[in-house]
Amino acid sequence: MASRRSACQNWRYSVRPRIFKIIEKNKLGSSQCIPRLVGEKLYQVSHIYGGEFVIDLRAKTCSCRSWNLCGILCPSAISAIFQRCENPIVYVDDCYKLETYMKAYESVIHLIPSMDQWSKCGPPPIKPPLYKQQPGRPKRVRTKEPCEVEIPAPIPPNPMPPNYIAPPTKLRRVFIEIRCRGCGQKGHNRAICDRQNNETQQVRASSTQMEQGSSSNTVRGRGISRGKA
Repeated sequence: MASRRSACQNWRYSVRPRIFKIIEKNKLGSSQCIPRLVGEKLYQVSHIYGGEFVIDLRAKTCSCRSWNLCGILCPSAISAIFQRCENPIVYVDDCYKLETYMKAYESVIHLIPSMDQWSKCGPPPIKPPLYKQQPGRPKRVRTKEPCEVEIPAPIPPNPMPPNYIAPPTKLRRVFIEIRCRGCGQKGHNRAICDRQNNETQQVRASSTQMEQGSSSNTVRGRGISRGKA
């Protein structure tokens, strides 16, 4: 914004340089127009190649609508202004003039020092939420992503069968190696553990023998002999 303000001081005219070039170009085209005064600042302009245009300098309008849309004088309007011996720049819209341009960039963006120089004010800083310990044993090892662990392809058989296609290398999906609670070894659980199964079978066999022994020693009942009547 400061550079725009300093550039305005180098303008030679009261409008922007680009707008001034457009007006100079339209001045050459105004030589092909013939204006005729109808009333106070009201003209009818005839083009030498055909066409009639109505110019109202008081309302700053033209029937070709070029002046109405962009606010820059068309060749027909410039020919009417030249007949009045006036400066065409006066009739340019105010948004292209130096005064409006300076008002748009007259404000100043105030400078801000670094954060260590800011004054501490207002409410206290926001703190993280309180930690609530969840039930269960906390995790000690981070669960790895599938892209972190890669399983190599299996070793091909020997001898190699014809048309053998080696399986591709896969990524692991399960990363927690289970451990049996019965024997303490890795790779299986208690449900499929041989030691646990053997102990379970022994317990079942001993319980079955005990039941059979207890049933043989148990007296089922005593009969009462009754005489014949």
